[in-house]
Amino acid sequence: NADRRAYRRWHDLTEQEQADELIKRIRAFSQKAYKRLKKSEIQLRTNIVCQRENPFYVDTVRAFRDRRYEYKKDLKKWRKRGEEAEQQQDLAKLAHAKDMELLYDSLQLAHKCILNSFYGYVMRKGARWYSMPMAGIVTKTGADLIKEARVLVDGVGKPLELDTDGVWCMLPKTFPETFYLKLRDGRQLRMQYPCVVLNQDVNQRYSNNQYLTYVPERDSWERS
Repeated sequence: NADRRAYRRWHDLTEQEQADELIKRIRAFSQKAYKRLKKSEIQLRTNIVCQRENPFYVDTVRAFRDRRYEYKKDLKKWRKRGEEAEQQQDLAKLAHAKDMELLYDSLQLAHKCILNSFYGYVMRKGARWYSMPMAGIVTKTGADLIKEARVLVDGVGKPLELDTDGVWCMLPKTFPETFYLKLRDGRQLRMQYPCVVLNQDVNQRYSNNQYLTYVPERDSWERS
């Protein structure tokens, strides 16, 4: 009798209890019939995020990128000074150059980590810059970059690992890797040919030559 009193008719349940019971039954049936509770569906969508009036996202990413370029430039400078000190067998200068090289390498890596986290930040609902379309556009662009880089690397070597921040691959021994360019002022510039090829491909495919940047001094827009 006690068990019988525990049962309640469907129309005696509240609206919320009916909904909970229905979900419970559907979950049980799906697990039994289809061996799963969720169905994933991919939808292709297009969107445009205008950054002209308030380009906070582009400006912030650009500022971190430019600062990282400065740190990488300083890293190369101190690495070269370390090589010169090693040739001169000056232990004091070599130790100082190694310390500065470690410092700038740490700074550029820190900025690299921050840059890689921007798209993850904008897709977090509690973020101040929350924008799912912007996160989707950034993620889709990164995926396209990886696919195109793999096609390019497949033509000359064997790709091992590809990510948005780097490409690991095996290239033929005869493939040109490093060039040294002599500038007019006498300085020597080290150019890594595989990186230049990939960067040039990205520049041709993804540069927005119609992007407008506001110049407060002239109160006008400048085309990039």
